[in-house]
Amino acid sequence: MDFVLWACHAMHAVSIIVWFGGLILINAVLLPVFNHDSQHRSRSLLASLKRFQGFIWSSFWTAFITGFLLMILSPRFLWFNLSTPWLVLLTAKEASFALMSFFTWQMSRVVSSLENTVEDSGDLFEQWRLTYIRLVRRVIFFAIVSLLCAAGMAVV
Repeated sequence: MDFVLWACHAMHAVSIIVWFGGLILINAVLLPVFNHDSQHRSRSLLASLKRFQGFIWSSFWTAFITGFLLMILSPRFLWFNLSTPWLVLLTAKEASFALMSFFTWQMSRVVSSLENTVEDSGDLFEQWRLTYIRLVRRVIFFAIVSLLCAAGMAVV
């Protein structure tokens, strides 16, 4: 049983690092570089964003499954109970994960819209690009909230 918990913790941590680390890399490095070079309509940028979607979804499912296993295997976990600070933090972490999942799903749809409008000469591509940037930042924000909840759970 100890090995299962250790493996779940390790896989959960790696999946979160890939998911959020990649989003931070996109937000802090990739998008600003392409914008600075006026290459935000670049096919290589869109190919990179599309390619990263597979990593995001594999990381999402790994984090979801391992997080669920860690939750139900914890002796502190009680279904539908908010009687302790640990359970309140767990609920907040689950809520932030649900929001991250929703915004990540929207990001996938926006990448498809970006591909469809890359050849347009109008402002539609630019609107989708700004929507993508906002969604990435929302996921990063809720990831930070989730990580703070996890840190609080470790302390409490």
